[in-house]
Amino acid sequence: MTALALARKWRPKTFTELVGQDHVVKALTHALDQGRLHHAWLFTGTRGVGKTTISRIMAKALNCTGVDGKGQMTSQPCGQCQACTEIDAGRFVDYIEMDAASNRGVDEMVSLLEKAAYAPSSARFKVYMIDEVHMLSTHAFNAMLKTLEEPPPHVKFILATTDPQKVPVTVLSRCLQFNLKQMPVPLIVEHLQQILGSESNEIRRLAKAFTPEETQLFYQIAITSRADLSLAPDEQAGFAMALLRMLAFKPGGSGSTSVTANSAPKAAAQTSKPATPASKSVETKPVAKSAPSQTVAHTPNLNSEIKPDWHAMVRNLPLRGLLQQLAHQTELVEWRDTPTTLFITLTTAMPQLATDDALARFGETLRAQYGKPVKLQLGEGKANHTIAKVDAQVYEEKKLNAEEQIAEDPFLKELEREFGAKVVSGSVRPIN
Repeated sequence: MTALALARKWRPKTFTELVGQDHVVKALTHALDQGRLHHAWLFTGTRGVGKTTISRIMAKALNCTGVDGKGQMTSQPCGQCQACTEIDAGRFVDYIEMDAASNRGVDEMVSLLEKAAYAPSSARFKVYMIDEVHMLSTHAFNAMLKTLEEPPPHVKFILATTDPQKVPVTVLSRCLQFNLKQMPVPLIVEHLQQILGSESNEIRRLAKAFTPEETQLFYQIAITSRADLSLAPDEQAGFAMALLRMLAFKPGGSGSTSVTANSAPKAAAQTSKPATPASKSVETKPVAKSAPSQTVAHTPNLNSEIKPDWHAMVRNLPLRGLLQQLAHQTELVEWRDTPTTLFITLTTAMPQLATDDALARFGETLRAQYGKPVKLQLGEGKANHTIAKVDAQVYEEKKLNAEEQIAEDPFLKELEREFGAKVVSGSVRPIN
């Protein structure tokens, strides 16, 4: 099945389907019904108001032959005859659309007008639609004037522009001008409701499929990826990478891809200002019929109140996304194990990540790891010795080492000596 954009699928095909341009529709339908037609029309208005759409509907109305093939010019094209179907498909030989922005020279205009002298191949009228007509050169306008003033009886001109002030007065005087209005917001809402109803898209159900945390994360990834789009090999690769990031960093995802703290988008962790860290306590209750816990490397001695290696323990936990970010921004303050409950007190460098829901999920992960209820408490103060800071220090050391190695590279020294090359500050990155 061929993919079709919604904008093309739901493009109005008749005057009755056209929304928000009643003043234009009324004038054109009256002229068609009375058979009193001008030879040139000029549609003006901002992008997306329907200039090209009205042009195609007008071309169908002029050339419609009806279902039986014997119909006359009408304001209600059938949409089933050869002319209507081919215009909708964009392959009607007697309906010519030209983009003046890319064909603005006099040679293109002369070539177009030379064909106007010939009769239509299979239609009633040969219709020329020139989009963004204000982009034509002065010589192109001059070449068009004579034909526009006295066109052959079988030729109709439809001009469209977003800037009518740049169109010469000599051209404006030879056209019937229609100013298309911007659609009011209520009409846009009503039209979108109709389209979404026809497409059977349940927006509320789809919206509830994403948590606020996921929505914020995907939004940050999207705007970051848009900024990186110019650096991608092509737009498709850049878009694919954005989707891969969303899949990789999805909170609570079940994929097998391992995500490290350094690779998560920084913007997702900085969406709100840090609030004063109030003491929070979240207690997780044991679940009946709990599955037996698996043995994990570097598991601390639970029968001791000595602080375990918090960094090693967190790295071994199955955490992903923002929950992993929270864990990597914490420092262990107190570890107290009892026969029934494990009491843990933490401080965090980023209190905005430590929501009640995040702490509850973190505690549930610890409970599943060590097989007993966990009472997780957020203490006062800020964390100083966190995994994120340790990783950042290690990265900086590797970066400095890489810069030193680059500076001592004999090939680079030769480039500097021969061509005056210089290493851009901050451009050196460690490979691993």
